[in-house]
Amino acid sequence: MSLQTAFLYPLQAAISPFNNKGWLRRLLVGIALTLATVSVAQAATDCNAVTEISKVECESLLQLYHSTDGANWTNNAGWNVTNTPCSWKGISCANNGVTKIDLQSNNLNGTIPDFSGLPKLTRLSLYHNQLTGAVPDFSGLPNLTRLYLYDNQLTGAVPDFSGLPNLTWLELGGNQLTGAVPNFSGLPKLTRLYLFNNQLTGAVPNFSGLPNLTRFYLSENQLTGAVPDFSGLPNLTRLELGDNKLTGAVPDFSGLPKLERLALSNNQLTGTIPDLSTFTNLKRLTLHDNQLCKDSHINYANLPIEYAYFSNAGWNSSPTWQEVLNGFPNCSVNQAPTAQFTASPSQGVAPLRVNLDASQSADTDGTINQYNWTANGQTLSGKTTSTTFTGAGEYTLVLTVTDNQGL
Repeated sequence: MSLQTAFLYPLQAAISPFNNKGWLRRLLVGIALTLATVSVAQAATDCNAVTEISKVECESLLQLYHSTDGANWTNNAGWNVTNTPCSWKGISCANNGVTKIDLQSNNLNGTIPDFSGLPKLTRLSLYHNQLTGAVPDFSGLPNLTRLYLYDNQLTGAVPDFSGLPNLTWLELGGNQLTGAVPNFSGLPKLTRLYLFNNQLTGAVPNFSGLPNLTRFYLSENQLTGAVPDFSGLPNLTRLELGDNKLTGAVPDFSGLPKLERLALSNNQLTGTIPDLSTFTNLKRLTLHDNQLCKDSHINYANLPIEYAYFSNAGWNSSPTWQEVLNGFPNCSVNQAPTAQFTASPSQGVAPLRVNLDASQSADTDGTINQYNWTANGQTLSGKTTSTTFTGAGEYTLVLTVTDNQGL
């Protein structure tokens, strides 16, 4: 009635005995146009009327639409309007089921449903949006092979995705994920693993159950502990662990013959740069901002490095590999520790208990971590210990000390 009033009052002033029929025609046309507009605006998908996929799959798609503010997507063509969801923006179907969802860079805002009603889904691509909340484990998607959720604002732990045995690509970088990195032992087909630029903590797994892994990026997190040698990953070509809090030595990575890129910069690694001469495919290497040094007995210059970086503000362009090498100091020659001890008492009547003390032993450039004794036919250990001589005679005591670099 309010629509009719809007048309009626402006036209009543023009009513005369000569134009009543024309006024009526214009009024009816106006009402018809208005009703037609209202009818289109109220149209919505009826999953009971959808024939190309099941009702459950249709409802799963609408759940995504409503949970991510579908009305304000950059492109929502067809969504919640038509009864042909296989033609909706980003949807691909095969064999009467949804197989792919590609809605990357589409202004999705909200949380991700678990998509349990889409068992035929093989690819889910929702990267570069504004998605929040936890990452579902997607346990109802056994056929999923590729999962792209990077560059969102997702939080919480990383699931182990043990219900996705066919997954080959997993990309969750550029979020706010926390907690430990799973070993993903239930994903034997995984080839690419991207978890960079999150807030992950704890140790780096060795991923021994992922023999097909070719690339993994865990840079820009808060990971601690030693760098594994990843000997169970013979197909690995790219390994990036830069910008973490990793400690200890750099492994020789002898079990990675196909390695092309190695990034360990901005950690707390110490010791010698290992001999990488066997890596004939290694093209990109970044080791800067650690406490590493060169071994004078290793020829690093023969590496086929095409890109390397060393933190030095004096360079105006990317340095050569030789320039990078020159930026690392030579490792100092380790000095052997000095072994000294006291034996008290030094003489007496058998049986005689003698206390041994190696506290005076010293290492000028390291730390003694092993004290080994040979006394009275016994082998003893420890900085302080004791032995008992049961018979008369002269005895020889031998102390061997070893430092933290093996000398």
